[in-house]
Amino acid sequence: MDKDTRDGALQNVTFEQAKRLKAVGYDWCCRSWYNSDGVFRSCDFSEVENYNGSDGLFTAPTVALALKWCRDVKSVKRVSFVSTQTADTFGNPSQSRLSKKKPCI
Repeated sequence: MDKDTRDGALQNVTFEQAKRLKAVGYDWCCRSWYNSDGVFRSCDFSEVENYNGSDGLFTAPTVALALKWCRDVKSVKRVSFVSTQTADTFGNPSQSRLSKKKPCI
């Protein structure tokens, strides 16, 4: 993830996660995004928008907001993280894998 969370800050989704969220229709506004090269950008709270509406930009919500969107919009009722040695659903190697009854991302 792009943010250091030791200070309690919420993590944003990775570039790969942002691309997958866009592909499945994520349309909630937030203040962070990635460009097509995977460069993370963030603005102040007065400029929140859904960057997925723009070509070459990918909205980068916090992980918590992305999971809330999965629950509220895609009706995912149960999300659990399972340790694995392979790439997880979000594309992170050797970390956790998101598993659920109904696919979201």
